[in-house]
Amino acid sequence: MAEARNARRPVFTYGAEWNYVGTFASARRQNFYSPDGYRVGIRKTELTHASNGEVLFHVGVNPDDNWNIALYAGYTNIAKENNAIPISLRLTRFFYSNELSDKWLCYLDLGSGFTPDKELKPQFSGKIGGGYRFSLSRRTKIDLVSSIKLSYTKPKIYFDDELIPESQIKRNSAIFTALTIGISITL
Repeated sequence: MAEARNARRPVFTYGAEWNYVGTFASARRQNFYSPDGYRVGIRKTELTHASNGEVLFHVGVNPDDNWNIALYAGYTNIAKENNAIPISLRLTRFFYSNELSDKWLCYLDLGSGFTPDKELKPQFSGKIGGGYRFSLSRRTKIDLVSSIKLSYTKPKIYFDDELIPESQIKRNSAIFTALTIGISITL
């Protein structure tokens, strides 16, 4: 019984995470030439709602009983603006060191990525969140997680229902704020 209470966490981990991403705010700054040739400047902050999803795969290491460092990569959609392939590093803190017990967790996730369009555009994101881990066995864990996510990207610009080509864009940046709710399995 003492052995079960002192079970050590595996050193290496891997798994998958699925999230609902509910974007609720955005800020844009865009400057471009319209199809008719005149210059258009847009500076807009708005409350909005866009439902998206993301799937992430991760590999990580447990340096001790209360911490995990993992590399995450996958596929997401940023507020219906563009698809992205995010790559991030996540630092997770667990609040109970017994490996066979359920426990609370919190995490910080920072990273970059790119859009898989013809013209690759960078995207940056950060998450701060928490959740609860259910321990199914020494290796298998199910996490219910939630976070606030900020994403910076250069979305496609449509003006009068017409796509503005990159050659006519002088400035294009947008920040999206979202709430994520998801489930993760770690092996």
